[in-house]
Order: sequence, then C-alpha cells, then structure tokens
Amino acid sequence: MERNDLTQPTLTGVSSDSKRVRSALRRFGTSLARLAPAGTFRRDAATLSLGTLLGQAVPVVALPVISRLYSPEDYGVLAAYSAILGFIGVVANLRFDEAVPLPSDRAIALSVLVAGLASTLLVTALSAVTLLPYADRVANWAGAPQLEGLMWLVPLGVLIIGVYGVLSRWTIRLNQFGLLSRTKVAQGIGSAVTQVGLGMARAGAVGLILGTVVGQGVGSSWLARAGFERADLARSRAGGVRAIWKAALRYKKFPLVSTWGALLNAVSTALPPLLISSLHGSQVAGWFGMTVRIAGAPTALVGGAVAMVYFGRGATIASSSPEQFMALFKSATKKMALAGLVVFLPLGAAAPWLLPLVLGQRWGPAGLYTAVLTPMYYAAFVSSTLGFTLAIAERQGLFVLREVVRSALMASFYLLARFLALSPLATVCLLSVTGCLGYGVYYLVSRHAVRQFSDAHGKCQRHSTE
Repeated sequence: MERNDLTQPTLTGVSSDSKRVRSALRRFGTSLARLAPAGTFRRDAATLSLGTLLGQAVPVVALPVISRLYSPEDYGVLAAYSAILGFIGVVANLRFDEAVPLPSDRAIALSVLVAGLASTLLVTALSAVTLLPYADRVANWAGAPQLEGLMWLVPLGVLIIGVYGVLSRWTIRLNQFGLLSRTKVAQGIGSAVTQVGLGMARAGAVGLILGTVVGQGVGSSWLARAGFERADLARSRAGGVRAIWKAALRYKKFPLVSTWGALLNAVSTALPPLLISSLHGSQVAGWFGMTVRIAGAPTALVGGAVAMVYFGRGATIASSSPEQFMALFKSATKKMALAGLVVFLPLGAAAPWLLPLVLGQRWGPAGLYTAVLTPMYYAAFVSSTLGFTLAIAERQGLFVLREVVRSALMASFYLLARFLALSPLATVCLLSVTGCLGYGVYYLVSRHAVRQFSDAHGKCQRHSTE
C-alpha cells in the first residue's frame, strides 16, 4: 500500500472521536490509580498517570492517520534515530538527575541540578563532535542511510533530554506532580501535531523525527518556564562553583558508576531496533518500531508516571523511615502486576487483527510482533517501574552488575539470531524470551537491594536504642 492511502481516516473523524478517547483514557487512568498504594502515593500516581494518558490522547487518536502518512521504512529510520539518541541520552546529564531528589537540603539539591545541567552541555558537545563528522558511517551502520542528513538532530535531542531529566526530578522533589503532568500533555500534543502536519507535507522520515524532537522540547521549555515563573529556581541559590563541586563529589557515584550501568542498560533497550534493522532491513525495523510504540506505551506512560512517584516517595521513606521501604516496594510490585494484566492480556489477544484494521493492512506484521512481544513488555511494565530502587538505595555497583547480565543476554540474542539465520518473526520471538529473562533479573536485583537496605537500617536503629 502506497503513501497515498489517506482515504480511510481523516482529521475530521479523528476530532469527532477525541472526546470519547479522552473519556476512556480518563476512566482507565482512574481505575489504574486505584491499584496504586493508598494515600498520597495513589493521589500523585493518579495525577501523573492521568496527565500522561491525556497527553497521549491526541497521538493515539492521530495514529491511524500518521500510520498512513508514513511508511514502515520511515518508521525504520525513526527507530534508528531513537536508538542512537536513546543510547546517548541515558547519560545526557551523567545521571545527576537521579540525585536531585535525594538531598535533604534544598541548596545542595539545587547544586546537583546545576551540575546536571553543566553535564548536559558537555555531553551534547561531545556527541556533536563525535557523530557529525562521521554521520554517513553511523547512518549506514544503523541500517538507515537517510539518517545521514539528520544526524545533527541527535545532539539537539541529547540536550533536550538532559535538561528535561534534571528539571523533572526537581519538580518531583517539590512534589509538583500536577506541573509534571501538564508537561506530558504538552509533549503529546506538540509531537502529534508536528508529525501530522509534516506528514501531510510529504516530509517522510524527517517529519517523524522532528515531531519527536518538538514534543521533547516543549516539555523541557515548559518545566523551565514554570520553575522561574513560580520562582522555585529563581529564589534558590546553588552556593557558587565550590558548593556545586562539593555536591557533585557527594553524589559522584552517579556519574562515575551509574553512567556505565545506564549505557549497558541502553544495550538491552535502545539497541534492539538497530539489531533488527541490521538483520532484516528498514521495513522490518519499521514494523518493529511500531510495535515498540504500541506495546511499550503502557510502560512509557503509566509505568513511567508511577515510577516517578515511586522515586519521590521512596527517596523520602529511605531518609526518614527506611524500615518502610520494603513495604512500599512490595505494594508497588503487586499493584503494577495486577494493572499490567488488565492492559497486556487484551492487547496481546487483539493486536494481530486490530492493528491492521486501525493502522492499515501494510502494518499487519506489526500486529503479530506486538502479540509475540506482549510478555516481554508486561515484564518491563512491572520491573522497570521499580527501576529507581537502586538509585534510592545508592547501590550503583548492583546497577552495573544487573546491566552487565542483561547486556550479555542481549548480545546472546543477536549472535544466536545471526548464527541461525532466523526469520523476522523467529527473531522477534527470541527477543521476547531474552527480554523476559532480562526483566526477571531486573526485578530480583531490585528486591535484593531493598532487603539489604532495610536490614542494614534496621540493625542501625536497634543498635541506637540499646
């Protein structure tokens, strides 16, 4: 089916359905919020989840249009861009963003924030110097030669991701989940409108990539403007270069240790699209990219929102009532496991026939891939929600060890798929099995860290009372 297959959905039809979609998303978000632990955790999770869901209402409604404006090959280029950006973006601020909510002193936290912004500028410059002179080689290696002229968007994306990561953690520290929720809405609208507009202009893959960049940029600018308008940042003082350096040294494990774990994590999360592209070409990579967008949406939207709240609550509990950390971990695990069943069982069952109906027949393989990858994304939904556990417990060594194991699993997947010359579907099946094993390791390591953290602080409390 060619790119002129635009007759089935229209923007008018999309607009007429928007109220029903928003209403359904609102009801779903409310139901999901009831699965979260009671009290302020539930309220904050509901606020962030609802905002994220509503922010994605426009992209969800527009997806039948977008899938007909762009070909699977275009999505393959987007998948390659996202993989490269994801690999660098995870260390955009040298992981200082994870340290922002941890200090009890506001001035120290602001010093960490400034260190994160400075690190973002450094990593952005390094990525530009490294990528741009070799754009043709990187694009060919990624299996997307069209990406050569768009490589400058990677450093720009790194800058936006780094800034958003630091500012969003500052927002979490202030428990301003409503503000963070509104940025999700702005991101979704900005991305969808840009992609639809450029798609109608026949921009090709550049429209998809620019839509992604615009959405990310809207979120960062929104947080920055809101922070200064409310004087949260303007009234705060980081204490000068010496104080910033001192704070950076206090949390040096994040850039010195966590960055390596994050890069290893990117091997198991950002590289699969590149591996699929190198094995089977850009069209298969495009189908896989659509699968990632659909099957990964619950984790990116709802799971990501709950993870943010878990991070904020966990950091508070770890410093004030560490004996309650395990209770929070168990409660969050149980609730997310139940919520995941509600989402992923219907998704896996319906995807093979529903996706071709909604997106167009040329996206049929994406429906089958979605069904096959549903177990892996369910495991990701539950496990990655708890991913901040090691940051809260400051167990960066365990973080690196966990990612070494998961990276070894991903390397085994690629080597085995290439050695056996597997078909695209068999490759996706192998990836699903490998991913499930990796997220199992993810959960077990997090649980081990929580148990050790609670036991250690329990012993300290007993000794202090004796």
